[in-house]
Amino acid sequence: MTPGAIIDMLHILSGTVTFFLGALQFIRYIRENFIAFHRLTGKCYILCVLLSSPTAFFISFRSPLILAAAGTAIQSALWLITTLFAWRSIMKKDIIKHSQWMLRSYALVLTAPLLRLCIVFLKYGAGIDYQANFNFYYPLFVWLGFLPLVLAEFYIYSRRTK
Repeated sequence: MTPGAIIDMLHILSGTVTFFLGALQFIRYIRENFIAFHRLTGKCYILCVLLSSPTAFFISFRSPLILAAAGTAIQSALWLITTLFAWRSIMKKDIIKHSQWMLRSYALVLTAPLLRLCIVFLKYGAGIDYQANFNFYYPLFVWLGFLPLVLAEFYIYSRRTK
């Protein structure tokens, strides 16, 4: 196996785990009734981000398209930063800040599934040949990956003003 393939596999496996474990963190019943489980899965989430984010950053530089590479590099860096801020907040026992930073972190997890959904919609919903227009659509979809983070910020802001 080549080093690039190992990095890809590490990214895919740890990223998939963060997708599923992250979703569990937002289930109130689990958070309130299974605190030890919430903490354990949260630690696993952070560990997987520590693996997946740097590998995503490395992978981003393989893209021949500078806009796509820049978008992916920024997303992966923000993912790591938001996750570390979430961890720091919970270490300070600031649950509100922790929740806000985790929402941002998970929003960045959603960038990859959103990109894939856009590709599927383009091909099967709109009947557009994605591969023939790759240089246009791929960077566009990478930058659309910031949409979950923007929505998370709107949600956090709306909760602050109440």
